[in-house]
Amino acid sequence: MQEIQKSTQGYATDIEIPFNWKIVKLGDVLEVQGGYAFKSSDYVDSGVKLIRITNISFGWTNLKDLSWLPLSYLERYKDFSLAEDDIVIVLTRPIIEGGIKAARIMRDALPALLNQRIARFKIIERDRINQGFLYYIIFSPNFTNYIKKRLGVTNQPNISAYEIEKISIPIPPIEEQQKIASILSKVDELIQKTDQVIEQTQRLKKGLMQRLLTKGIGHTRFKEIVFFPTYVKEMIPEEWHVAQFSDISKRITYGFTNPMPHTEGGPWLVTAKDIKNGRINYGTAQKTSLKSYREELTDKSRPKVGVVLITKDGTLGEVAIVDRDNICINQSVASIEPNHLILPEYLALALQSYNIKKIIDVFSPATTIMHISITDLAKWRFGLPSLNEQQTIVSIISLIDRQVQSEQNYKLKVENLKKGLMQKLLTGKIRFKV
Repeated sequence: MQEIQKSTQGYATDIEIPFNWKIVKLGDVLEVQGGYAFKSSDYVDSGVKLIRITNISFGWTNLKDLSWLPLSYLERYKDFSLAEDDIVIVLTRPIIEGGIKAARIMRDALPALLNQRIARFKIIERDRINQGFLYYIIFSPNFTNYIKKRLGVTNQPNISAYEIEKISIPIPPIEEQQKIASILSKVDELIQKTDQVIEQTQRLKKGLMQRLLTKGIGHTRFKEIVFFPTYVKEMIPEEWHVAQFSDISKRITYGFTNPMPHTEGGPWLVTAKDIKNGRINYGTAQKTSLKSYREELTDKSRPKVGVVLITKDGTLGEVAIVDRDNICINQSVASIEPNHLILPEYLALALQSYNIKKIIDVFSPATTIMHISITDLAKWRFGLPSLNEQQTIVSIISLIDRQVQSEQNYKLKVENLKKGLMQKLLTGKIRFKV
């Protein structure tokens, strides 16, 4: 049996929920506690992890860019000490790319203290709301939409702990909450295991690329090549040529510098941010008008199918092959048009090799604006096998790429399944006997 329940506060307004569910205000069952304003002068080289805004993503904590506090701070600031399974939410710009910036604290993040502008959910009525159920409620579309609306009303990038406590949510009996949380956590485990498979396969690809792009296939005699004087040296097969990128290209250039209009339809306008993981991400790329594409751009800004792109400003060294017509690039992207000596796919692999990445690090020290000069790029050297061996190496790496793509497609299906389940489980559209 379903019935309409109404709430004047929060997002739960005129929603249909089962007769034995309730609508509660978060502040009635938990406290939203903010972190402490630790100073950069408190930071040390090791000790207690400090969980900052940069460490919180959509459902997980990023522990690659950590700041540390002295161990003595655990006792001194114990009110801000985190525990396993604590749920935290970012208060400053909590929405990015449509998702909520919140996470569950896992064991590998501990011991840790909570920084300012992040809040922790501390349940005070455990017989009314389950920790796991609360975690999935936070990532539900209704909760995210409420936060978006509040930010729109206040015209500020922040939301307060007080405003979060005012949000009303639908909750089933505690036993059903536990069952819902258990089912969704099983789906999360499947997603996590798929991520692990993808990561392992990508590590395999990285190791194979390093070997195949320097040792080749079936060679027994090697010679030393100096990729870049003093910095980068490598042994390659004697049969291979030592080539500069200028030797294997018809043209090395970069895209337009003039402003281009953005339109709903038309040719794709690709910038450095749109090239990731060996592909052009058309989901983030803008479009420009066909008239501007034809009349305001030259051929150097309109790469053909098979031309290899590499990002040269901002994020450096991301590579992709142009796979369709009607694409233009701006000045943040360099293009290399391969000649008869090299396959486009092998050129793309060579640009992603470990040694080329080392050269990029040499030519582009960590400054405010990162940059690769195409004049320098043209002079970089690498080992060039025969076309037949290039094709064999490309085929081997392509097998791994297909495996990664298969796992990524599977992960996407599971994530879509999870979204559908959350929508139905968290509103009582699907029920379980407890």
